[in-house]
Amino acid sequence: MLRRHKTTNSIQVNDMLVKTTLFAATLIAAFAQSSSLADVTIIEGRSISPPGASPVGANGRIYKLEVSPAKEVSPAFKHRFTVPPHETIAGNAITHYLRSFGERGLSRPWDYAEKESGGEVHDWYSLKTKSEDIPIEKLKQCSEVFATLVSHIDRATLCRDADWGYAIEDLRGIETIGFLLPSVQNTRTMARSLMLQNRLAIIEKRFDDSVDRLRMTYQLGRNVNKMGVLVSSLVGVAEVRMANEGAMLLIGTEGSPNLYWAFAELPTPFIDASRAMQIDISMAERLFPEIMDIENAKFSDDEWKRLLNKYVDQLPIISGLTGGTTNENGLSMKAVGFLGSLTGYGDAKRRLTERGYDKEVVSKMSVAQVILTDASHDIKYFSQMCSKSWHVPYPESRRINKIFEDEIRREQAKFRFGAIISGMLGPAILNVRFAVVRSEAQINLLMAIESLRNHAAIHGKFPQSLTELDLPVRTNPITGKPFNYSLEAGKAVLTCDFQGENGIHRYEISIKN
Repeated sequence: MLRRHKTTNSIQVNDMLVKTTLFAATLIAAFAQSSSLADVTIIEGRSISPPGASPVGANGRIYKLEVSPAKEVSPAFKHRFTVPPHETIAGNAITHYLRSFGERGLSRPWDYAEKESGGEVHDWYSLKTKSEDIPIEKLKQCSEVFATLVSHIDRATLCRDADWGYAIEDLRGIETIGFLLPSVQNTRTMARSLMLQNRLAIIEKRFDDSVDRLRMTYQLGRNVNKMGVLVSSLVGVAEVRMANEGAMLLIGTEGSPNLYWAFAELPTPFIDASRAMQIDISMAERLFPEIMDIENAKFSDDEWKRLLNKYVDQLPIISGLTGGTTNENGLSMKAVGFLGSLTGYGDAKRRLTERGYDKEVVSKMSVAQVILTDASHDIKYFSQMCSKSWHVPYPESRRINKIFEDEIRREQAKFRFGAIISGMLGPAILNVRFAVVRSEAQINLLMAIESLRNHAAIHGKFPQSLTELDLPVRTNPITGKPFNYSLEAGKAVLTCDFQGENGIHRYEISIKN
C-alpha cells in the first residue's frame, strides 16, 4: 500500500510538473507573440500638455514605431502591391465589386461581425488599437465571414479594366450634382473588410496574405477613383490611407519582409484625379446648359428673365449639395443670387464691352440677358483659373490657389453672379488636390521607413542622414523638398508637414531589441 501511495504521489507530482511546464510554455509563447505583434503608438498633438507645448501642433500626430531590420528582398518584386500586365485577366473589375453588393453580401457579414464583437470589430483594424487588446479567436471568427466577399475583390484586382458605366460627364442641369453614388460608400465597407483580414494575417505572421489584402485595398482605391468625380477620388484616397496604415502595421511586425520595392512600383501619382477634376470643374457649365453656348442663345426678354429666376432659385440647392447654405456674411444663397441679379448689372455691361461686345448691342440687351451672358463668360474664366493649380507642382499650386481664392472672394463681395456660382464649386477641387498629394506623401514616408530598415540590416544602425541610404528616398510632394530627418538617441525621426505648423506628423522609428 505504501509503494502504491508513493507511486500515486509520483504520478501526481509528474502531472503537476507537466501542467506547470505547459503553462510556462504557454506564457512564454504568449509573451513572444505579444512582443512581436505589430503596434504603432499614436500621440495626438492636442493631447500634449500644457497647451502649445506640442512639437507637432494641435492637429499633428506623433507615431512611435518599432521595427526589425530587414534587407531589400530578392528578387526585388517578390512582394507587390500591383498586378503586372501579363498577370491580369480580361474583364471589368467593377462587375466583381458589384457582385458583392447584392443579396446583402456586404451588410450580412458586417451585421454578424458587429454582433459577435459587441460592436468592437471596427476598432480591430484601426492603427490605434493595440494587438494585445484584440481577442484573437473573435477576430478569426469575424474575419472568416468575409471570405466570399474577398474572393470577389481578389478577382476584381486582376481585371485589366475598371468602368463604372455612369457616364457622369453626360449629365446636365441640377442632376449634375444631385446624382447619387451609393457604390462609393459600399467600397469603403469593402476596404474595412480587407483591413480586418489584414490585421489577422499580420498577427498570425502570414505576411504573404497581408500583402495580398494590401494589394487589393490599394487597387480598390485606384479603381474607385475611376468613377470620375471628385467625391469618388476622395473615397479612393481614404481607402489608400487605410492601406497605408495597414502597411505600417505590417512593417512594425518582427520578421516582416522589406516592402521598399513594392512601394516604389506604385504609380505616381497613385490616385490620378485629373480626369475627375476636369469633369467636376465643368460642373458649373453643365449646371446651366442653356447659357453655355451663349453666342447662339436665342431667347425673348421674358425667357431670359425666367431663366435668371430659375438659376437664382437653384442656388440654395447647389450650395446645400456642395457644403453650405449661406455666404460668409450669413446671407442665404438665394438672397446672394437675387442681389447679384440686381446690383451687378452695371459691372456686367462694362465687362461685356471689355470682352469685345459692341456697346450698342449690349445696350439693347435686357438686364437678365446681360447678367447671364456675363455669367457664362465668368464661369469659364473662373473654372479655368481654378484648374490652373492642378497642372503645376503642389508647392507652386498654393500660390495659384491663393490668387484664385482672393479674386473669387473679392468678386463675390460685389455679388458678381458668375463668381458666386464658381465660388461654390472651386474649394472642393482644391481640397481634393491636397488629399491626393497627402496620400502620396504617406506612401513616400513608408518607402523611406523601408529604406531605413534596409540600412539598419546592413550597417546595424540608422544613418546620420538620408543621403547615406543605399535605397533612395523620394521627396515630400507637399513641399517639393526632402523629408525632415534626424537621428535622436539612436531613433530615426522623420517629419512631414501636412497642414502647416498645426499639422506636422512625426515618425519616431526605433529598432526592436
